[in-house]
Amino acid sequence: MRYYDPADLDEQARETLTTRAANFDLNTDLREGDFVDFADGVTRRVSSIFDGTVQTSDTGCGYYLGEGYVQMGNGSLYQSVPADTLTLTDERRPGTVWFSRYDDRGAGTGIQTQIAFRVYTCSLPAPTV
Repeated sequence: MRYYDPADLDEQARETLTTRAANFDLNTDLREGDFVDFADGVTRRVSSIFDGTVQTSDTGCGYYLGEGYVQMGNGSLYQSVPADTLTLTDERRPGTVWFSRYDDRGAGTGIQTQIAFRVYTCSLPAPTV
């Protein structure tokens, strides 16, 4: 999948990216794709949120940007940490996402680019497994 700077996208793809990113930002809760800076200096991205816990991952390109959501699609997950150990910061950080050009699911239609994500701090060190 080829990486595109958002400024290099054609009008239709740029509109899709802009609309989806704006809809994603309407979600004020912790979201898949957001960054977590752990107490020991490790940074990972949120990959799964379930039942008051959060799993993170090192993966860089497995985050699909849908209509108002981001979903991690591939990569390995670390052990969960309690969601209440995370604190939202004012920082926003670019993170890689992908979507299909013109919503076509065929081969070679994937667009990989970046949008802004929220950043959380965690009071715990990063899980090692």
